[in-house]
Amino acid sequence: MSLPRFIRTLAPLRREQLIWRPVRMVQRRLYRHLPLLTRRWTDESAVTPAIPPERLEQFRAALTNELLHLQPESESVRRQLEEIAAGRFTFLNQTIDLSRTDGIPGQDGPDWNHRHGNHLWNFHLHYFPFITGAAWYLSCEGSEGSEGHKGQGGRENREGWLELFRPVQRLIEDWILNARPGQSDGWEAYPVSVRVVNWIYGYALLARDYPDQRFIDRWRGSIERQLDFLAGHLELHLLANHLFRNIRALIIGGIFFDRDRWIEQGLRLFRREIDEQILPDGGHFERSPMYHAQTLGDIIECTALLRRFGHPLPATIDEKISKMADFLAALSYSDGRLSLFNDSANTPETKPGPIITAARRLTKSAERSPSVEFALSGYYLWQSDTGAEKLIIDAGPPSVSYNTAHAHCDLLSFELQIAGRPWILDTGVHGYGGDRFRHYCRSTRAHNTVSINGREQSEIWSTFRMGGTGRILESDASHSEQGWYFRGRAVHYGQPRLQHERCFQRDAAGTWTITDRITGGQFHFAESFLHFHRDLEVRKDDDGSYLLRMGLPGVGLLAPGSAVRRLTVFGGMSVELIEAGEDGADGWYFPEFGVAVPGQMLVGRFAGLPSGADGAFGFHLAPVTGEEIVSTAAGPG
Repeated sequence: MSLPRFIRTLAPLRREQLIWRPVRMVQRRLYRHLPLLTRRWTDESAVTPAIPPERLEQFRAALTNELLHLQPESESVRRQLEEIAAGRFTFLNQTIDLSRTDGIPGQDGPDWNHRHGNHLWNFHLHYFPFITGAAWYLSCEGSEGSEGHKGQGGRENREGWLELFRPVQRLIEDWILNARPGQSDGWEAYPVSVRVVNWIYGYALLARDYPDQRFIDRWRGSIERQLDFLAGHLELHLLANHLFRNIRALIIGGIFFDRDRWIEQGLRLFRREIDEQILPDGGHFERSPMYHAQTLGDIIECTALLRRFGHPLPATIDEKISKMADFLAALSYSDGRLSLFNDSANTPETKPGPIITAARRLTKSAERSPSVEFALSGYYLWQSDTGAEKLIIDAGPPSVSYNTAHAHCDLLSFELQIAGRPWILDTGVHGYGGDRFRHYCRSTRAHNTVSINGREQSEIWSTFRMGGTGRILESDASHSEQGWYFRGRAVHYGQPRLQHERCFQRDAAGTWTITDRITGGQFHFAESFLHFHRDLEVRKDDDGSYLLRMGLPGVGLLAPGSAVRRLTVFGGMSVELIEAGEDGADGWYFPEFGVAVPGQMLVGRFAGLPSGADGAFGFHLAPVTGEEIVSTAAGPG
């Protein structure tokens, strides 16, 4: 890495990040080599006071009535517990058999101080994400749960769920006994934050009736010690969504144990961070729909529990939650998918529907008219009255300047849904490891936008690093009887004299026109990229245009509003249609972590013109007439 790039990467960081990063690195090394320093967090000799029954009941009531996004599906929980009992763990769509660890004779189950899979997969292992679901069904079966929730199967069914939970109990006890600070990924502050909340919810659901009181006492003591560790190891070197997860754990843990110190520490940071991280239009400042959904879920949980236990909340909290729900609704689709700008994937934790429902219920707010402009976050939308056709444009900065770990080169990129199906889409993110897809997912080439002279819009490097960044100069949208119009201008990193201007126009007939210009000086060439969903049939006709059609169940080609469009290019672009292949990354789509779906990618290449020439280039996407549909249906393909 060059010194200038290193300086460009460090320059936007906050002073506290620069101070705390070396501190955390030194602490981890000390804990690894001097385990005596960690004894206070692993010593089980101290007695942790029991949690009063009325406090447990309030937690159960919150999980039943307000935290709707945490309620699981019984069949998926059962399948997961059966896998765990067999020693198999599935996270991020990757299954690893840990029934024997690394071939060590006599050692069953995970080695908690070893990295199984990649870093993110191992984090999920240490999250214990299955705890809440397993405890939910075990607490409900055969008994009447909190606030009238009825069990579904009587004593016999409860015994079955109890047997399914036994391996989970053994995992918890094994983690408590063997995971060590400084050695285990599970003792990093982020997985601690996620795990303790999962364990608190599981404990609250089970402690009242669980038959093994010794285990319950041991479990409670470990949760308390982990929170004590977290309170002194907040991720002030990272901030952003990592710090918010720390805050959530402090607040929920402080309420659970009735520790004013943790509650006050968490609330102070909660007030500071919601003002900083949540923009006035409701968007999260990292500009990732997935992390927006995660943060909204965190805020809902903290707000619901603080309110139940009578702690003061910011006066604007309900309005912030409502605006965040509006933003999440706008940046997702009716079929439950998230838009995938920046580091975003569809995950069980960040399904938009349940989170939006929980937000509306908590704030007692009705669904509002859909917003179409989030200028501060940098997202602009057009959608039909039914929502079946929807365009989302990313016209904001890559991320907050001091944490660009999840930022992509997607200035003026977009997603387009037609007839309720994804047509042109963001490629998403495959994972956070060092595989062939990570750099591609962040690159300009992976987005529906333009690169100039073959260079990236921003200086991406390593897994999470970004040096110099591109920026949006202006953006605006307008609506009239003639249709809808958007115009934006951006400048890319390292090419400050050149500006990319992009216009979107939808006319009354339903034709989309995307027009690009490079202004401000002479350039060699530009490339424009379009990424098609794998279900979209793309066929090139003799005139050089492309016929696009989406097979919809029960809808024929001749039906009114059938999903058929013609794509034509203008401005003298040469066009290449690339099929996803095993040797490269072009054309692949990543709807979920660990899932790579082959698709098609259209690349339009435009030669540079002398300064001052009107070098417009772009695409028309127009509905196809009935006559064209008939001829198309009769033709090949």
